[in-house]
Amino acid sequence: LDLSIEENMLIGPEISHSLAAGPFLRWSAVREWSESLITKFAIKATSARAIVRSLSGGNQQKVVVARAVERAPQLVIAVNPT
Repeated sequence: LDLSIEENMLIGPEISHSLAAGPFLRWSAVREWSESLITKFAIKATSARAIVRSLSGGNQQKVVVARAVERAPQLVIAVNPT
């Protein structure tokens, strides 16, 4: 909860090659990608740099769903989704 939206979007098993340059993150690309997810999933936030804790509970959930669904998994198991 203490990370920004863009940092939360990076949590997971893999990072797209378009978001990295070798071992380093391309923060401008991360921010652009995160902002597109904010729009796509209708997350109400001031920017991709907003701290997730500052969002309403529903918007915090949208961040988690966006992060999971955007990677197009074959299966999503939601534990305690509310």
